Amino acid sequence: MLAMFCATHARPQAVDLDRSSPLQYIGKSVSYFKDTTALLLLPQAQYLYEKGKFVKGSSDILNLGNTASAFWIHLSIKKISDHAAYLVVGSANIEEIDCYIKSGDQWSNFKAGSLTKPTKGVRSTSQYIFPVSSSDGQTASDIWLRVKSRNIMLLPLQLAQADNLYLIEKSSAKVIEICFIGFLLALLIFHAFLYLSVRDVAYLYYCLYILSLGIYTIGYLSGYSYLLGESFRSFVYRYPHIFFCIGFGTSILITNRFYNIRSLSLPLFRWTNLLLGGLCVLLVISLLGFKARAAWGAQVFGLIVPVTLIVTSIYAYGAERKTVAYLGAAWLTFVAAVIYYVLSLQGILEYTTYSSLILQSGILLEFMLLAIALGRRYELIIERQRKAEEENYKLIQTHNAELERQVSQRTQSLKDAIAKLQASDEIKNKLFSIIAHDLRTPFNGILTILSADNIDLFNEEELKRMLRSNSNHFQQLKVMLDNILHWARAQMQEVHINIERFDISQMISFLVAVYRPIAEEKKVNIRIEGSPQSLFCVADKNHIQLVLRNLLDNAVKYTVDSGIIIVKALQQEAMIEVSIQNDFMPSDAAGWGDSRVGLGISLCNDYLARNGSLLVKEIEGSRIRYGFQLPS
Repeated sequence: MLAMFCATHARPQAVDLDRSSPLQYIGKSVSYFKDTTALLLLPQAQYLYEKGKFVKGSSDILNLGNTASAFWIHLSIKKISDHAAYLVVGSANIEEIDCYIKSGDQWSNFKAGSLTKPTKGVRSTSQYIFPVSSSDGQTASDIWLRVKSRNIMLLPLQLAQADNLYLIEKSSAKVIEICFIGFLLALLIFHAFLYLSVRDVAYLYYCLYILSLGIYTIGYLSGYSYLLGESFRSFVYRYPHIFFCIGFGTSILITNRFYNIRSLSLPLFRWTNLLLGGLCVLLVISLLGFKARAAWGAQVFGLIVPVTLIVTSIYAYGAERKTVAYLGAAWLTFVAAVIYYVLSLQGILEYTTYSSLILQSGILLEFMLLAIALGRRYELIIERQRKAEEENYKLIQTHNAELERQVSQRTQSLKDAIAKLQASDEIKNKLFSIIAHDLRTPFNGILTILSADNIDLFNEEELKRMLRSNSNHFQQLKVMLDNILHWARAQMQEVHINIERFDISQMISFLVAVYRPIAEEKKVNIRIEGSPQSLFCVADKNHIQLVLRNLLDNAVKYTVDSGIIIVKALQQEAMIEVSIQNDFMPSDAAGWGDSRVGLGISLCNDYLARNGSLLVKEIEGSRIRYGFQLPS
């Protein structure tokens, strides 16, 4: 009788799919059992469940600890209509997942996991989505899960029906993580370009730091490594702490590059070398496959290394070293985010859906503060160069003619170095200005969705309409990132001209077909006018396609609702004249009308100039026309 009483009170109530929201986590609605042998089969787990050995979940997101044991999860669902139903496991780093549902008298087994090939019907991305409807169309009343990993096991579980599954896949947390990836890429590309410009190894360390820590947090913890292919994903989940060790090792190297730790404190210098050695040992442990031990070591080093760097900044402050404020603030921000996340993993604080976002936000803020510190270092380099120039000038005044000649040569070389640094600084300022201008509109559109006070107040049709209306913002972000890559390549003088003869009418038709669905969202009509037959021109085909894509993208962006975009291609003697005309609001003249603003227009001018052409702008009332000519 006592066993029956305990079993009854250990079993949570069944989840009603008709009344529950797919955005809710159901950890308190399940019960679980820790299988220390990791050998139990389904009938044995069901027997233990009937004996009352399962424990009721106490939090919305289950935190099962850092263990190599397996866990059996039981969940009951109330019968509903014949709509398809799905179970979503929101943790991407679980190595093995077995989902059992009953179909008639037989049990169906669906498999997935970070190191397990998913069975047919299971969707494996940054989360795992299992179909829990039986073959006769009815939803299973009982679901059994077996999960196993060699790391800290967090288990966010959600239930959804076919008509509201998209609320989970397109949640605000997912959108924020995608934006985080975009920011990391922008920072990585920009500082890689700076390293190629000034050849300061601090920028190289910073790029390695962003890349490795980004892969660890976004690729491993958040599960987005699948975007780079199954082989890379498998490598990341087998050896995740390799990237952790590289990231934290480069953080020590960055700090040493700024402060010269040996000159600050010899004991502190020895301690940082000891930490670097420990990270190398942890890297070897990870390579040998001891994933659980590496996870424990990562939590220890994740706290010790940033605290050491804060202490180093305090020493540097006492020695009156510059850039202490930004570098110290960066490590302090990182420590706060890591402490919160580690305490959540250890169960001291409750792990919620926003715990990983807080860690990612702390890392992003740390990256930005480090970028500011690198900017300050850039100024110090210029200051040292100027002081060297002044010293050389004094030598010129006091030494003989031969020495004056030698000093003059050295001064000239220093001036060239300063000019190169100043040019790189202007490039940095221009790129930040362009990114701030061109990213504002698409991110405002995305934030409009995320800033809703209560997304549950919207019905399904309203949510779909909001997503469709902002689809062009994601297209603009893609065009923006493509433009940054082309612009960086142009700055590094890696743009090659490949002149060929091609049909520009066919190119125009293709690009109009791509942008027509986006334009239709604004009820904008795109019309092609001109000669219907093929028009062949001579130029670099890829360059002209980039120009047309940017002009069409801007036209769609700035055309008023229900407006018209007219694309023309005409034969004018020995030239092909191409133009794009659209209606726009006079208040938008500072954006679309001003050809000095925007990376896309800058690229158009550059690539047309490389092809011997010129971008011409004409404004008449509320209409604007951009055009150029190419030889036929």
